[in-house]
Amino acid sequence: MIPKVLRCVAAMALVAVLAGGGFAGEGKAVPAEKPVNLKVAFLVRARDLESAGNFVVRSGEQSSYTKGGETPFEVESPGGRGVEYKKHAVVVNCVPLVGPGPGLVSAQLQIELSGPLRPSGALQARPVETFQLQTTFTVRAGTTIVLVDEPDRRVEVTITPVEP
Repeated sequence: MIPKVLRCVAAMALVAVLAGGGFAGEGKAVPAEKPVNLKVAFLVRARDLESAGNFVVRSGEQSSYTKGGETPFEVESPGGRGVEYKKHAVVVNCVPLVGPGPGLVSAQLQIELSGPLRPSGALQARPVETFQLQTTFTVRAGTTIVLVDEPDRRVEVTITPVEP
């Protein structure tokens, strides 16, 4: 049977370790990790559409980047000529996380690129392209990873730590 005093000391040591205070007798507390900011740079291309950008987000936090608008196009109909607007946008949602090992960064990434393509056919119609990617990956910090590499589609991402 373990004496009551020893059980009490063991319980206090376990609480200190679980609370991040280190083991009893070490004489120092485990320092809290400083927040790490990460710069996420991306290039996405799908057929005639291309977008690139970058943003900074804290490790483990979600960031949402949106860029877009409407492009006017001249249209002709039996009623005359007019203007038609087609939306275009890139949306990037990213949750990067420092780790799982030294110099590595893991990320959850969602990208959407959409917009009108070049005119085609006798009517010179402008079809709208939409490309989406949702993935997770791990990459060495500062290294560009190619997530999609097809003849008409490409996605590149680079995640680099930056000073706060």
